[in-house]
Amino acid sequence: MVGSSITYTADNFTSIQVDYRTPITPMPLPQSEDKENILIKVEGNTTMATVSWKVRDLDSTPFSGGVSRNNNSGSSINTAAEIIEFFKTDIVPVTVSDSYTLTIGVGSSAPLVLEGTLMSVSFSISSMSPVVWTGTMQFVHGNVASTTDPDLADSPTYSNIVDDGDSSGHGIQIVSAATGAFGVDSGITGYIVQYRASGGTSWSNFSTITYLGSGGATQATSQTVKATGITSAGNYDIRFTAKTSTNANGNKWSVIKNNVAVQ
Repeated sequence: MVGSSITYTADNFTSIQVDYRTPITPMPLPQSEDKENILIKVEGNTTMATVSWKVRDLDSTPFSGGVSRNNNSGSSINTAAEIIEFFKTDIVPVTVSDSYTLTIGVGSSAPLVLEGTLMSVSFSISSMSPVVWTGTMQFVHGNVASTTDPDLADSPTYSNIVDDGDSSGHGIQIVSAATGAFGVDSGITGYIVQYRASGGTSWSNFSTITYLGSGGATQATSQTVKATGITSAGNYDIRFTAKTSTNANGNKWSVIKNNVAVQ
């Protein structure tokens, strides 16, 4: 979500279905055998995942790792009714810049990680089990950051993201960071840079951002941006978003740079 990040963890699942769709239109030739059928592929491929799980009252909140678009951490939410309401108010996408990561599995060994958005989320309950809800989510894999919302600044671009080379701490540098358009604003006021352990789900903000371009934080053209604040070396996924006067908590996220080795 724009400038925000929060993680929902389900401790169970009823079913998981992953569909790899490759649309092909057959064009049979008149008076010909089936082997002469011409197969026409015009559209690109689509990956979709449908996940069903049980939602019930819990001893602790299933939400972690940050705050929602409404600046809500969900730390006090643990009943089934509260969880369902939180999905409605704080989780389901509102703008095209809201993006999501679906991780099927645990931690860095997760077998499947998809970046994209939610197409639908539904909850149902049966009289046979009146305290346990069934949640069903349909997720589509794709580059949500490339969609257009005229009110938001563009997704920032970069040529590379690497270790900052500073032995006194753990940080990264974004090479050739730039933002092309600013939505309803006339420029940027800086960047928010986030990291997570590679393959993880919970994003954190770098505590210190240093701008090496002559224009400092307001320079939207190509410059190197340095971010520090990671407490230990390792492999991390990195993303960043431009801040503007209207959207101080960020705009569209960059394409994620995976497996950046931080010394």
